[in-house]
Amino acid sequence: PLVTGPPHVCFYAGVPLVDARGFRLGALCVMDREPRRLRERELRALEELAAIAAEEIRRRPASM
Repeated sequence: PLVTGPPHVCFYAGVPLVDARGFRLGALCVMDREPRRLRERELRALEELAAIAAEEIRRRPASM
């Protein structure tokens, strides 16, 4: 529905959020209504952000 209806996504890039044991916690993704290709440095930045997010999730108390 995101492709055929609003917001008409034409670009998606996602990388997994992985904890220190290799367990997949989810994914960090970016979407756009314009078709595009990621440059290598943009992909690396997305991967770095995913690693930071996974670490922050790990640090968060389980009760949250």
